[in-house]
Amino acid sequence: GESSTDQAPARTRGGAMSSQKMRTLKRAAHKTRVGIGLGGTSTSDAEFDAHKKAFEESREAANTVKEQVKRLMSAQHALIAAAAALNNSMVRLADRDVDDDVAETLRQQRTAVLACDATWQKHYHEHAVPRSILPLCEFSGFYHIVAARVDLRDERRVDMDRYVASLGNKAKKGDRETMDRAQLKCDGAKKGYTALNEELKQDMPLLCTNLTTVFDL
Repeated sequence: GESSTDQAPARTRGGAMSSQKMRTLKRAAHKTRVGIGLGGTSTSDAEFDAHKKAFEESREAANTVKEQVKRLMSAQHALIAAAAALNNSMVRLADRDVDDDVAETLRQQRTAVLACDATWQKHYHEHAVPRSILPLCEFSGFYHIVAARVDLRDERRVDMDRYVASLGNKAKKGDRETMDRAQLKCDGAKKGYTALNEELKQDMPLLCTNLTTVFDL
C-alpha cells in the first residue's frame, strides 16, 4: 500500500513539476523574499530556538562520545593483540636461543597476556556493550528521530508564513471564494506548525536531560 505521494513521479507525463518539488521551490522563494526584504514574514519562537540550540549541542556531544568510545575499544583490542603477537615472537625466539628458565618465563607471560585478552573481551561484551555502546546507539537514534521532526517543523513554519503572505495578497483582490480557500490553507498550516512546535519544545529538552536514564545510571 504505497501512498499516492510515494507513487508520484518527479514529473508527470506532461512535464509538470511534482507537488512536493513545487512546495520545496515555493519555500525557497519565500525564504529568499523575506531574506532580501521583498515582503512576507518569518515566524520566530525564542523558546524553541533556545531548545533547538541546546538539542544540537547535546546531539553533537553524544556523537563525539560515541565515536570516542568506539576508538577506545578498538585501541584497547589492538593493544592486547599487539602484546600477544609480540609475546608469541619472544617465545619462539626463546625456544631457539635462550635457556629453559627464560623461555618458561616468557611462556607464562604469554599466558598472562591471553588471560588479559579474555578478561577484556568478557568485560567488553558483558559491560561495555550493554552499558555504553548500545545506549549511545539508541541515544543517537532518538536524536535522529527528533532532528527529522525539527526539519518537518521548519517546513511547516515556512508554509504557514507563505500562506499568511498569500492570504494578504488575495485579500486585496477581494475574491471571496479564493479568500475562503486561502484561509482554510492558512488555518491548516498554522494548526500543523503549532502542534509540532509545542511538541518539540517539550521533547527536545526532555531528550537532552534524559541521558542518565538512557545509560541506566
